[in-house]
Amino acid sequence: MTLVVLCSMALAEPAEAPPTAEVQEPPAQTRVVEVPFHEGMYVEQDLMLLGLRGFASTDFRLPRSWQLSADPELHIYFEHSAELLADQSNLTVLLNDVPVTSAALSSENTDEGVLVATIPADSLQEYNRLTFAGTHRKTEQCQDPYDLALWTRVSRYSKLRFEVVDIPVQGELLEYPFPFFDEFGFGPAELTWVTGASASDQTLTAAGLLGFGLGRLTDYRGLRMAPAVSDLADATTHAVIVGTPEEHPGLADLVDLSELGQVKGLVAVVPNPHHPTLAVLVVTGFRSQDVISAAQALNANPRYQRLTGSVAPVQRLTDTRPPPSSQVPRPIDRDEVTLADIGLTDQTVRGYYAPQFRVPLYMEGDAAISPSGGVVWLEYGYSAGLDTSLSTMEVRLNGVTLRSVPLDYASGEASTSLRVRLPADVVEPHSHLDVAFHLFPDDYDTCEWHPDETHWATLYASSTVRIPHDHYAMLPDLGRLRFRGWPFNLEAGPVQLVLADEPSGDEISAAVAMAARMGAWSVAETPELTVATATQAQRETVREHRVLLVGQRPHSWFNALVAEQALSPPGDVAEGRASAGVGVPYVEQRLHGSTDHVLLVLKGPDVQGLKTLVTGLGAGRTLSKLDRNLAVFTPSGRIVSSTTQSPRQVGDIPRLTRAQLVLQRNWASWGVVGVLGALLFAFSVRRWAERFGGQV
Repeated sequence: MTLVVLCSMALAEPAEAPPTAEVQEPPAQTRVVEVPFHEGMYVEQDLMLLGLRGFASTDFRLPRSWQLSADPELHIYFEHSAELLADQSNLTVLLNDVPVTSAALSSENTDEGVLVATIPADSLQEYNRLTFAGTHRKTEQCQDPYDLALWTRVSRYSKLRFEVVDIPVQGELLEYPFPFFDEFGFGPAELTWVTGASASDQTLTAAGLLGFGLGRLTDYRGLRMAPAVSDLADATTHAVIVGTPEEHPGLADLVDLSELGQVKGLVAVVPNPHHPTLAVLVVTGFRSQDVISAAQALNANPRYQRLTGSVAPVQRLTDTRPPPSSQVPRPIDRDEVTLADIGLTDQTVRGYYAPQFRVPLYMEGDAAISPSGGVVWLEYGYSAGLDTSLSTMEVRLNGVTLRSVPLDYASGEASTSLRVRLPADVVEPHSHLDVAFHLFPDDYDTCEWHPDETHWATLYASSTVRIPHDHYAMLPDLGRLRFRGWPFNLEAGPVQLVLADEPSGDEISAAVAMAARMGAWSVAETPELTVATATQAQRETVREHRVLLVGQRPHSWFNALVAEQALSPPGDVAEGRASAGVGVPYVEQRLHGSTDHVLLVLKGPDVQGLKTLVTGLGAGRTLSKLDRNLAVFTPSGRIVSSTTQSPRQVGDIPRLTRAQLVLQRNWASWGVVGVLGALLFAFSVRRWAERFGGQV
């Protein structure tokens, strides 16, 4: 079964919600939730507090489905310089600019310092900012604010601890994707797939469509699929039911299906009868095609907000576009762009230890930088009151410093510009340009404190980057997946997910997770995603990139490819076990014959191994380890084997680029040719002059 999904926007006529099943509400239960900074708030590095007065901050919001039953606790893990004076150095924590707690930085907490504070629940707002302020002194007399011994490090493993009661589900489609994804929450969205009768081709397609839309809506936080269940009583997360009433006979107990034959589909958000604080998303229709229409309508909801109430029929569909991508920065899709074009805004930094600006320059996975390199025109401004002999702006590309210029106007500059060449051998498809301002106050004196908030520099989003590039690559190469899943991000062509025949609920769940990953990768306005079972995919003409999801059930296409020696899994993977007796995930990439279509095989010894592998594709650390065309992972994520298939070029190298490459690779030879040519020309001129009686 194949469905071409032009992941779609849809309009649905609102209607009054039919009565839903009555839910018996058990007594509210309190649960404890711990939110580590590095997981829940995505603090990727420890927070450094530098200088006489160092500051760092992180933000959080409270999930809409929580009701606090006690004041939250803040657990801060820190360390600091051993040279600080305990009676004059301290760490202060502020919530929304109001001090919460403070601790002296003494010899007792130089390493493994712990600070626990209670946050009054009534002081929390919709948006909350935790600020960490370090006051540092190491001497009673003169104190240099740039002294490297003035620091405190707040660990990214610090955490918030909440005691909460979950609020019962109300069921309002107007708020979708809430409660399945809470934009105020922490970590990935979690869903449970509810298995019904044998899923039809259209049900699988609707599942892929639903997953892709959720991938766009959940963005960087992602979607995590729990083990599939056949009974809602077994679901421990919000659940999703996709299919016709024939595939799910119990639907009539959740929603009124009496008008199902007169509409294009039905979408509902209802409480789980067994768990009132958990929701059930219902995507159904009288016919299989109506199930797809309902999924399309649900994907359209964030744009037009036309689905309302707990249950809504889908009357008509228009405008086949999915929810827009919210990626920032957006990938560079042409040779010249401004920072605003890739989603960045004007940014200002202040103080002695002003953080650097990082400008991600992300291109397609087959981007080949022109041999001439690129250019960036930076537009910036800076304040008055700087020491012009010390203050500078430094420009780095991928850690390599390219240029440094003085900030040499004592009165400051509102706007100026700098042109910097980007060498071709330093630019990569995924690069980062760092702009660092070193701001020293005028009349700088190491023994005098200066308020550094008055010293600032701004990088404007009107700055322009020009990186001419062609499109060609040597494939297969799993390392290309680190470029937002290229070529499976649906911008390099259509993609088809291929499941085993009669897939289990967990295998469908893995396909939903993979579709969500593609939704997060892709920025295409109308991407084309195809879902098929193995037998159906084998009968079709290859016209798209394909991803084979191989779990514990026999996968006829995978088995046929192995029999034809088109794939060569290691023995322990082929037998479903590893040499140590522990199942391992397996990933392989191949080219489809003489075409430019790429086959990606994701195989686990069981469905859990397959899901682990799909989840790993969303982790930068996992993707950065991949190269060649095959990798086998241990349960801990370590690659235990990797092989190389002879790659071949996909895409054409333009003639101009070929000529430039030849000149660059043979510059010494061309120099010799040039000298010989000059000598030959001089000899020819002399002979011509002698022949006609002239003098040279």
